[in-house]
Amino acid sequence: TGIGMDEVEQQKLFVRFAQGSEQTYHEFGGSGLGLFICKSLVDLMSGTINVSSTKGVGSDFTFTASCPVAEGDAQISSPLISVRSPMLQPGGHRTVPRTLLIVEDNPINQKVLKRQLARYGHTCKIANNGLEGIQSIEEACPDRVF
Repeated sequence: TGIGMDEVEQQKLFVRFAQGSEQTYHEFGGSGLGLFICKSLVDLMSGTINVSSTKGVGSDFTFTASCPVAEGDAQISSPLISVRSPMLQPGGHRTVPRTLLIVEDNPINQKVLKRQLARYGHTCKIANNGLEGIQSIEEACPDRVF
């Protein structure tokens, strides 16, 4: 996906607050934390994260993670969203309309996710960053947060 990167830009990808280049920051925005957080999560799961990229063509990201198999009737306590939620099932199943909060700094991603969720009858509120997200959770009490 995206515009692709050269070797120098790729070396900066998983560094906290680093952008591939100044041009990338000015054109696409962002804080330089997304891939750092992804790498931190993958590291916690004894995995790896990699990028394969060609400048002007695009990038592919892959990761591995070591996840133990749950035994018995393992339960997740208070999940934000369940992978078994009818909202995520194929075949057009719908859930009860909910108020959802989308915390995302990229306006294009905001629009895409909002449009996808609206198809299921949900009302979406947008927070442009983590601080706005926390404030929105406290003020609006959404049913789910993305």
